[in-house]
Amino acid sequence: MKKYITKTILFFLPLLICVSMVFITYLALDPFRVLWTYDFSKDLHANAGLNRDFVSTEFFKEKYQQYHYDSFIFGSSRTLAFLPEDWGKYLPDNSSIFCFDASHESIYGIYTKLKYLENHNISIIMY
Repeated sequence: MKKYITKTILFFLPLLICVSMVFITYLALDPFRVLWTYDFSKDLHANAGLNRDFVSTEFFKEKYQQYHYDSFIFGSSRTLAFLPEDWGKYLPDNSSIFCFDASHESIYGIYTKLKYLENHNISIIMY
């Protein structure tokens, strides 16, 4: 039995080493930037590989106290075509606009963002 366990361990050791190296590399590089805290203001629109839903939400949480957003653009990545500066022309001067985009956003995703805003008592100016 001892010989069987030893052979089994030796058989799976290379696989265990490979999986461990991949895991360590993922932790070190964090390619989707979801494990550690980052300054998303620098690369919010720079890398298409990022999880836009996560990045937008984290950026919102980070900057809300500073800007007190009250007007929002919701939708998929196509909403990036609607620049907040252009939309701001139709809003009061003191409006603060945030683009809450996410790749492949669904109606449910927009609903959850609205619920998040409601749960955190963040008012939305409706026009």
